[in-house]
Amino acid sequence: VHPLGDTHYLGDPENAVRVAGTVCDALSRIDPASAQGYETRRADFEKRLRTQIEGWTKRMLPFRGASVITYHRSMNYFLRRFGLTCLAELEPKPGIPPSPEHLDQVIRIAKTRKACCVLEESFRPEKPGKFVAEKAGIPVLILHGEADYIAAMDRMVTQVAEVLEKRP
Repeated sequence: VHPLGDTHYLGDPENAVRVAGTVCDALSRIDPASAQGYETRRADFEKRLRTQIEGWTKRMLPFRGASVITYHRSMNYFLRRFGLTCLAELEPKPGIPPSPEHLDQVIRIAKTRKACCVLEESFRPEKPGKFVAEKAGIPVLILHGEADYIAAMDRMVTQVAEVLEKRP
């Protein structure tokens, strides 16, 4: 599905540290005169991100092992980083809209395996997630992004933690 690499790689903030280093190195090679500036900004980003990762990890620690449903297989890196499990995706295969039969199967999985919620990004179709959440008796969380990576991750961790705090 992603022959040039998984587009969801940055769902784990530790991967953003690696990406920032790779980008810094590449920019420094093509623009050596500005290399120190790139390195300074990379180091600042890493310092801020590592501080946040420590806080996010503590915030999410009580929820390790919680199970969720997602729309697309886009949250795997995020879920793995914070010890959450995806029981099923609303898409039967990436890019294929869910059929009524598939949604019924996801509802059964959500009920029998005790999913905590449905997580999906704001650009996904809302109806399937709301339908599954209503039938399974769990909340649906529409994740909204931010322009800044750290702010986006912070919002996502906060939103997910707040939903998981309310679980029975």
